Amino acid sequence: MGYSLSIDPKNRLKELREEAGIDVSTLASSAGVSERILKRIETLDGTSRTEIKARVVTGLNTILGDKRYQTEDVFPGWEAHRRNRKSK
Repeated sequence: MGYSLSIDPKNRLKELREEAGIDVSTLASSAGVSERILKRIETLDGTSRTEIKARVVTGLNTILGDKRYQTEDVFPGWEAHRRNRKSK
């Protein structure tokens, strides 16, 4: 019996990055985050800090050459997550 990782289905970062033909190191550099953090956001922990999510989306848009995505497009539900954490 094997184990599987639970990836947040709402996290579209890897899908969008791959569709655009952007590699992890390029996006990490553009976003000002490490490749390790970026990979973790894509595969293990879609609940990274709001500031990191915003930087990653800004980096993605910078590479694409226009402001194509909002944070909500890449991480649907992030505002609800943010509100829930602040209310605790």
